[in-house]
Amino acid sequence: MRIKVDQKARDFLRESLKDIKKENPLANTRTNQHIFNRILLLADFPYSGVETHKKGVYEALENKYKYRIFYKIYPTTNTLHVIAIFKQVMHSKNTLKMFID
Repeated sequence: MRIKVDQKARDFLRESLKDIKKENPLANTRTNQHIFNRILLLADFPYSGVETHKKGVYEALENKYKYRIFYKIYPTTNTLHVIAIFKQVMHSKNTLKMFID
């Protein structure tokens, strides 16, 4: 399955990792790797996430560093579209609304 990551999701993740990157660049790299490894796994098993209150939007967890990944699946184009990535403690319905049409 093809993977597309929204620029908004990338920017939000980059912003949330900014302090970690300053203090410990290696930790920043490891966190990014874990998140994107989880996304790669989702590409193989797209329905392993849980459908959210918004129909068609799924949520999956990256358990080691506690990030939530929100995505849509487009079977006709064989695409997994990541629309939001953020720390679990930052999660709220209002935050998610920033990323959903």
